[in-house]
Amino acid sequence: MPRVSVLTATYNQERYVERCLDSVREQTFRDLEHIVVDDGSSDGTRAILASRDGIVYEPQENAGNVASRNRALALSTGEYVAVLDGDDWWDPRKLELQIALMDADPDVGLVYTGLVEVDEAGEVSSAVMFNDITDDPIATQLVSNATPFSSMLIRREALGSGWLLDPRFNLVGDRHLTLQVALGGWKFACVPGPMLNLRTHPASMRYSSEFRQEYLRQLLGVLEDVGLDSRLPERYAGDMQRAAARAYFTTAWLMIDRGSAWERRAANRYLSDAVERDPGLRAEVARQRVKSVLKSVGWRRRIT
Repeated sequence: MPRVSVLTATYNQERYVERCLDSVREQTFRDLEHIVVDDGSSDGTRAILASRDGIVYEPQENAGNVASRNRALALSTGEYVAVLDGDDWWDPRKLELQIALMDADPDVGLVYTGLVEVDEAGEVSSAVMFNDITDDPIATQLVSNATPFSSMLIRREALGSGWLLDPRFNLVGDRHLTLQVALGGWKFACVPGPMLNLRTHPASMRYSSEFRQEYLRQLLGVLEDVGLDSRLPERYAGDMQRAAARAYFTTAWLMIDRGSAWERRAANRYLSDAVERDPGLRAEVARQRVKSVLKSVGWRRRIT
């Protein structure tokens, strides 16, 4: 049995997947298996995967990213589980450094790393991103997603539920997963160096109005799920309110910054929801309302 199972789900990623596969093959920690589930790609991804040695390749009909990752988990056998998306890649020492932290403390259930964002060409587009949440992972993960999925190494015992991602939360499943690990009483540890190269895509669906609305709905669903969990200590009630407020505020900010005139008007309701739950956001909400008005005036001038 390998100590680490690396899980990769791919879909139409022929431009990127070889770099992902190479980064796993080049890991200094070698006691691993790499399971790759292709979710019905229609480009050259399947041909690339079928030609590669050293991976467990599982093609399937298109079922979505959650089903692909959970299928990869079902095929895996390792003591630890790591996820690597098909368009991202790792530093060669990532697993070695994470395993050392796991082995040093059996109460550590999840180890994440720092990252750099790269563009479609693989060029660095942002500085190192790293958030230290090890002191109180529940409080931090309620308010923000501080642990990028492709950076995580998770103790299989800490997963508990039998699946990697909850099918209800296909857009925020990593947030739900890390909260479940934290609620289980597991410690978090971090390798602060940029072990993950996280690729961003300018044409991402994340800019669409539909995505913003669905993301908010699912995030509020995660918070409701956590709030009903008997393992959540009462002292986190305030954090739950702030988390919901931040979800409404961030959605409103995106609607104002990137949305249509209709979305900017609708954002005011979310701003009210945010400040009702967290009065500490009052100044930020006021600035967003001014920004919304100024953008609306500019929009009207352009069409007259």
